[in-house]
Amino acid sequence: MAGLGALIGVANLFSVSHVMLPSQKAFLFGLGIMVTAINGVTAYGLWLLRNWARLIVIILTALSVVGLAAGILVPMIVSKSFRFAPAPIASGIVCAMAFEGLIIWYLCKNSTKTFFMDRHR
Repeated sequence: MAGLGALIGVANLFSVSHVMLPSQKAFLFGLGIMVTAINGVTAYGLWLLRNWARLIVIILTALSVVGLAAGILVPMIVSKSFRFAPAPIASGIVCAMAFEGLIIWYLCKNSTKTFFMDRHR
């Protein structure tokens, strides 16, 4: 999910890059490289069934759920209208949160924990 979010973020950057300062572009490029490196290392750790990679995915997925919730709540608070996002957007966000909740649930199951911990002792 984080990789998809990064791709969407990069696509959005290209649409507004004409109004950004070069230093902002450089910062965002560096941030993108860092996120890509973290995702790559984590994917490799998951491939090798390393427990640290499982924990990183749990943490990043939980942060993503918080970010998605903020995507619904912050516009309501800022506009002070307490209207939800349009139904297609809100339902997409809720579906993404449910999917990420399933990922967290699966990675926190005792059988999954045991599988990752018993692989490399």
